[in-house]
Amino acid sequence: MASDIPTEAIDIHNELVFYLGTQIEETKLHQLKNLFRNNPLTPVDIVSIKNIYDLFDSLMRYTRIAVGDYTQFVRKLKLTNPDLERYVKEKENAIKSIVDGGPSPAKQPRSGDQGQQQSTDLANMIVTTSDTSRDKKTAKARIKKEKEKKFYPTKGFCDAKEKLLKTKVVVIKGNTGDGKTAIAVQLLHWLSEEQQAGKPLQIHKIKTLDFLAPNMKLITFIDDIFGEKDASKKDVQKWNKRISDVETLFVDKQTQTNFLIITIRNEVFNSLEKRSLGTILTEDNIIDLSSHTYKLAEEKRELLELYKPKNFSWTDKEKTQILTYAPNIGFPQCCQLFYNSEELQKERERFFENPFHFLNEALSKLQECSALLYLFLIGGMMIVKDLDPNSKTVDEKLLEQAFSIKLIGGKNHTATPFCNKIGKMGFIKDSFDELLGFLVKKEKHWSGEDVYRFNHDSIYVAVALLYGKATPIGYIQNCPRKSLRYLTTSETATNMIVISSVHYTDMCERLLPEFECKAYLDGTSSIGFLDVWNDPVFVERFVGLLDDRKDDKLALINKACYSGAAECALYLLSEGVKPDKYAALWLLIDRHWNDSNRQVCLLKKIVVYLNDETKVDVLNKACYSGAEECVLYLLSEGVKPDRETVFSVVREGRVKVLRKLLQYDVTPTARDKYNNNVLHMACEYQREEMVTLLWDTYPHLVHDTGWSGQTPLHAVAWGTNCSMFQTVERFVLNSLYRVEDQQHKCESVDGRVVHRNCVCAQYMAQLVNDDGTTVLHASCVSGNRELCLYICRSYPALTAVSKNDRHCLHYIAGSLGLDVLDWFTECETHVKQYLESTGRKYDITTILDCNGESVLDKARERAKFLGTQNDPLLDHLIKVFGK
Repeated sequence: MASDIPTEAIDIHNELVFYLGTQIEETKLHQLKNLFRNNPLTPVDIVSIKNIYDLFDSLMRYTRIAVGDYTQFVRKLKLTNPDLERYVKEKENAIKSIVDGGPSPAKQPRSGDQGQQQSTDLANMIVTTSDTSRDKKTAKARIKKEKEKKFYPTKGFCDAKEKLLKTKVVVIKGNTGDGKTAIAVQLLHWLSEEQQAGKPLQIHKIKTLDFLAPNMKLITFIDDIFGEKDASKKDVQKWNKRISDVETLFVDKQTQTNFLIITIRNEVFNSLEKRSLGTILTEDNIIDLSSHTYKLAEEKRELLELYKPKNFSWTDKEKTQILTYAPNIGFPQCCQLFYNSEELQKERERFFENPFHFLNEALSKLQECSALLYLFLIGGMMIVKDLDPNSKTVDEKLLEQAFSIKLIGGKNHTATPFCNKIGKMGFIKDSFDELLGFLVKKEKHWSGEDVYRFNHDSIYVAVALLYGKATPIGYIQNCPRKSLRYLTTSETATNMIVISSVHYTDMCERLLPEFECKAYLDGTSSIGFLDVWNDPVFVERFVGLLDDRKDDKLALINKACYSGAAECALYLLSEGVKPDKYAALWLLIDRHWNDSNRQVCLLKKIVVYLNDETKVDVLNKACYSGAEECVLYLLSEGVKPDRETVFSVVREGRVKVLRKLLQYDVTPTARDKYNNNVLHMACEYQREEMVTLLWDTYPHLVHDTGWSGQTPLHAVAWGTNCSMFQTVERFVLNSLYRVEDQQHKCESVDGRVVHRNCVCAQYMAQLVNDDGTTVLHASCVSGNRELCLYICRSYPALTAVSKNDRHCLHYIAGSLGLDVLDWFTECETHVKQYLESTGRKYDITTILDCNGESVLDKARERAKFLGTQNDPLLDHLIKVFGK
């Protein structure tokens, strides 16, 4: 199957996994993989997964995800790292577009394509039908002038040249700012000046085609055919009447070739009927600058350099941010805007991530924005089947609002004639289809439904800002909950909707129901971070409204803590509201607190109202949530930790807090429900610094066993970190050293320590859990080749079977890794050498488990599970057993 996936898609997949690995912290990774526990990951899988690559490999092995299909992964990711959800979905869409072979809604405007927004007014640049001798000279001069402007020869430009040579016609299709006109200008220069292929001629009216004839050796250019906004019906009708004539002029064979260059906007092209395409506006002639074919990161890098202002430089990190998060439309024009504006340059990469200046210009070119406004009002996603005008899911209030507001001032509101729901929903459906690949995209939702969405988050925000500017009260009352964050009372704020004191009552009325806990299960839309909370006048007005309504202030302070609205909670406390323990517990929800100082400040105000038992609960909650500064504060105030405190700290990897906890006597005696100590957990979670710290303080913990008979060394052997195993092994062996007989001394072979008859070998041989599993067995089960071979070399005698008579070779043969043959044969060599050194004969066919299954049987089960046709290990064992 993998061989059927284009290499470009695989490259995007690999880049996705790499980027996630740089963004997901260890604690979040642990939380993320545990969300897949028992569905589909086994406990052994959980332990063996140490990085994002391991997690992806495991989920792909269980067919929960695939290249270009991360739906189930995203469901879990949004719980641990909601900020990465958008990035994964964008990459998923990019891969799907490549695999499906169609234009992606999010396609980048050819990086280099328009790294050159050249003038669209070419009337003086090219020859006209009225005075060819004079205008020919003007055309050459203008083309020369345009040639001196910034231009990067992109793939779109190169492919357009090939099409012109092949078919004599090229249609440059794309979105606003993609560089359609700039490429066309360069093509005119190339054909007329470099190729001497004819005289350039721009026509502004379709009927001008009537004056042309075959064999005139003309290079005809039609810029924004059918108009800049929606397709002009008159122009389309005129074009339809002349399609056969156009084919005669430019397609049919001629002695003096005519060339035709056309540019057309996506939304205009999408509105055309099939009969208007003819043999001109066809796929063979089209260069789609918005498709994935012309979305090349390297060209975007070149454009950034081409349009780099004087005395300005980009860092590698900024470039990566721009290439990752910039919208997939208008990149060349954004580069030019950035180059020409000192104000935009101050925003640096933030402008490219949210290019509102460009988007406002793009939106201003639309004839109508009602559909986009409705999409915003319903939260940015519309299920396709809900466009049925008779659907009960249609919000008629929001629909009416969308068709009542003009986002772009001074433009005719062409949708107003639609006075009923049926007409309005039909208009919205048509608008979405016309805007596909530009401002709107159509994709598959995780539920399996087809949905419309904004093509980029910045488009959603641009529509929000225009709506808020048009009607602040309408915005406050109707905007989606997550969009309240764009409201502010600060007059100096940029890219925000500024509200004044006259709007405070409406804002307070909107916020009160938003404080219901059931409303913010999604932490990404928390109202706690609204900018309005920073205005003390607003907060006072808000609480005053509560007084008037006689609302429960205790419930409100709990909700304020839950949502992260610290200023509101502090004001309520200053008004004498006494909190309970839930206020403290809610404020420790880690998703709400980027500012630990503010979190501690609020905790100090609340904890004075709590009893000792509750303070311990709060301490443990702080440990579990990773609120390190809160933990240290509570400990400094004399709160005594319990066993849960210690395990939470180790689980979250808080070394600084653990050092503090070592001052208490709870650490050496703490046991979890499986009777494992904290060193077990540190080994299981591979907290290497913590392991060393615990060993230095409580060395006896290394020999403790849990109820399953497992030691800390077992716990680390189940993992994938060989160096950490060696660390814990060193601790164990150091504890065994004493004056020994010479025969018990460890040996040295080729500079390596080998344990054959020493006390170390004896200790490892008896170090088995209740299932008879040795550390060698554990390393094989976890698929850790490096660790397995290290143990084989260091402890040759450690080849005993477990209680179910399984040999380490059974586990390797059944391993789900893709390349296990070399691992198996190398391990087998060590097993064979040891047996023969003790006078015994090695026969792989006699190694059977308690069910009578051989190593070959396990290899067959593995191949069947993986569904592989050619399995090197299985082929090898079949030959061995067949001898």
